[in-house]
Amino acid sequence: HEDIHFFARSKLADVASECGLPPEWPGKEKLEEIVDRSGGLFIFVETLARLLEVGLDPDQYLAQALSVGTGSAVERLYNLYNMAIRSQIGQNKEEFRSAMGTIIAVGKYRPLRDKSVAQITGLRPNIVTTLVNKLGSLLYRDAGTNGGIRVRHLSVIDFLTVSTTPEDLRVDTKRANRNVGMACLKIMTQELRFNICGIESSFTSNEDTVDLQSRIDQNMSDALQYSCLHWSGHLSHITDTKEGEVEAALEEFTRAPRLLYWIEALSVMGKAPAGDSVLRRIPLCLKSSQVSIEKRIDDAVNFLLAFREPIMRSAPHIYISGLAFVPIDTDLWKDTSALFKNLLVVERGGMKSWPARPSTLRGHKSAVKSVACSPDGRHIASGSYDKTIRIWDLEVGT
Repeated sequence: HEDIHFFARSKLADVASECGLPPEWPGKEKLEEIVDRSGGLFIFVETLARLLEVGLDPDQYLAQALSVGTGSAVERLYNLYNMAIRSQIGQNKEEFRSAMGTIIAVGKYRPLRDKSVAQITGLRPNIVTTLVNKLGSLLYRDAGTNGGIRVRHLSVIDFLTVSTTPEDLRVDTKRANRNVGMACLKIMTQELRFNICGIESSFTSNEDTVDLQSRIDQNMSDALQYSCLHWSGHLSHITDTKEGEVEAALEEFTRAPRLLYWIEALSVMGKAPAGDSVLRRIPLCLKSSQVSIEKRIDDAVNFLLAFREPIMRSAPHIYISGLAFVPIDTDLWKDTSALFKNLLVVERGGMKSWPARPSTLRGHKSAVKSVACSPDGRHIASGSYDKTIRIWDLEVGT
């Protein structure tokens, strides 16, 4: 009780100073009421103080905050969140749910800046900026992630997603992830292109391209970079087999040569090893909805596994050292070879089919009791009750 009393007194002193109020504001009686109403939750006091700072009349906001709802400490906190949101968004509830749904959905991976949230939601950038500014008691821009928008406390997400939250403010996380996934597909379909960073020569590796990061920043929007890594993670929330709109977007995105452009984007970002796991996260109900989608994704996974090394080292070699050696009976070869006129011609010794994918790692003679992965994700060390330690190469499965 003493800790939260001290915390509340300090926060309210800051409010009084910021708003030009007397140092003793709001008085001992009101201070005790705030402490009692907090139920021991520091986040209640923190949120209230931030809300009072943005209000035109702190006394009016404080009176309203102390008058709404009763119940448990958590219920009182949720009532405060409800008040904080409604007092700031006015009639813009649809825009609020759209922006908050995106902020919550992408927060699992990395927070996005105002402009990127606007691009994904389709809202005007100034609307997103205004919403975040007005909801400063619940949201903040994280300087450590270049201004990515975060919630101040996980209880904000709990409030917005729980079934007891008023419907006009409630966020459907499944729907939000579906919408973000769709937006990612749209962004990649529109923005990905051949040689997206304008690399002049295949003789220089990605690592040795001095200005590669500046080229990425100039040619790939933050929303595109995010989309390339996390689009399937958002789509993985879909369980409905009747998602015609999503199926159509996925069919469009996987058409040749767009998947190769996507792999190129991963390569220049240094994220090529994540490619096959991104594709594996596509839910079966979408992947198997059309034979063409399933075959294209299967070919892309095989391509990433078969040519991992050149893809990781140099984006141009996706086409020079990868595509030229794709098995000619695959849909990937049939759909893309005609689009690239100057490919190497393999006269003999080319692959007739994709090599077998690594599967079960066999070797231990007893149960495995510990496993560790190397930092680059290419090797696994395993310890067994057979008193041996084995190092496995995940690229070849041995």
